[in-house]
Amino acid sequence: MPPFPCVLARRWRLVHEAERLGSAQKAVQENKASVRVVEMWCRRAKATGTVDDTPRAGKPRAPLASREATLLLREGVKRGDHRPQLAKMMEEKLGLTLSAKTVRRYMNKYLARQMRPRKRDSLIVKHMRARLCFAKQWVRKSWQAERLGSARKAAQECK
Repeated sequence: MPPFPCVLARRWRLVHEAERLGSAQKAVQENKASVRVVEMWCRRAKATGTVDDTPRAGKPRAPLASREATLLLREGVKRGDHRPQLAKMMEEKLGLTLSAKTVRRYMNKYLARQMRPRKRDSLIVKHMRARLCFAKQWVRKSWQAERLGSARKAAQECK
């Protein structure tokens, strides 16, 4: 975010006063700023021609805010893809190298409140059959013998 216009105006005033008066010391007395600050803004104005803040250091942000990237993420979430799959899809289709963490942060900030991945069935046919078989055996079990057995155990424990 660029600095406010009043901040830029103050910085330019410091630079012009230092140039007009010939030294940072004299500009400091009139404008209530430190010598170091005036010298810094004068150096930056001479070097770059502007008194804006320096650009953000480090690796540039991932371009996830583009329209294409957002649409791809939405489609992936609707299909039920999870973060690693979404990151791989972004790399294949847009050429963006992203980690699953980057995708997670972006989704939490912009998309995840409205969209959640669809839950997938974790049961395969083999597991479903095994559960059904267990349930049928459980229902057909002789509960009369079980009840008498537990009553006998309770009676023995009381003695």
